[in-house]
Amino acid sequence: AGHVRVYDISQIDLVEDFSISEAFITVSHWRAHKKSISSIEYIAQYKLVLVASLDSDISLWSIEGGLVGLMGQQVRFDILDKSTWVDPEALEVPPLAMEDDQVDVDDIEE
Repeated sequence: AGHVRVYDISQIDLVEDFSISEAFITVSHWRAHKKSISSIEYIAQYKLVLVASLDSDISLWSIEGGLVGLMGQQVRFDILDKSTWVDPEALEVPPLAMEDDQVDVDDIEE
């Protein structure tokens, strides 16, 4: 629970047939929360991901898995200044290692 995966879907060709495992290339994958994610929003202008969870936290992440900060934390952060981010390089909360860069179609929930 609480995992975020970012995919590159630029290889999807809407005209031709494609396989899911070839079209969805994993860019990054990390555990953003301890409990299930209830909402997620991509902020394209800043390439950030806003994640809300059933653990009652809302967090802001880079698409590479770097933690910008938690909403309501005591120390303020500036999304334009990585030096104010909690873990900009994803060192404390590292993105999960993937064995390959393809989606395991067995992991996709219907």
